[in-house]
Amino acid sequence: LTTAVTRLDIAMYSLTNDKMFSTDPSQPFNLILQQLQDKDKPQLTVRFLVDEFQLRSKENNPVERILQKFTTHFPDRVSYKVTTGCGYHGPMHAKVIVSESKAYIGSSNLTWTATLNSFEMGVLTTDVQAVSQAQQSFDNFWDESLDFTHGMPADLLGDWDFGL
Repeated sequence: LTTAVTRLDIAMYSLTNDKMFSTDPSQPFNLILQQLQDKDKPQLTVRFLVDEFQLRSKENNPVERILQKFTTHFPDRVSYKVTTGCGYHGPMHAKVIVSESKAYIGSSNLTWTATLNSFEMGVLTTDVQAVSQAQQSFDNFWDESLDFTHGMPADLLGDWDFGL
């Protein structure tokens, strides 16, 4: 997270806990925030890609709040989209972070539980071909997803059952 200079793309099934904005500066969302605030990285953009189920799961959704915190403070540098199947069956269950020179592919969601209490595995690579393939996959999902940067579209919101 700390080596991105121009681009940080995050495809994550779950981002569901506000504790991720704890006072611990090593927590992922704090690291992302620090990168966006770094005066030496004014061109850094961050794109979040999440599964639609994460936004449908609760009223006053923590995922929506987390992403809105970023887009409110950095409207020209942070955006997010929501997958709605992207031509595939089932949810987008990826856990991928891609920058211009590195890619992380693993099992860990960006949640409090996953980062502190779970045994997770992943691969961090600087291999140019692997980073390029991860970026291409992210871009394909991004292109097929709905832009929710400015909130959930009212027509979709009305169809969602928050009684789960």
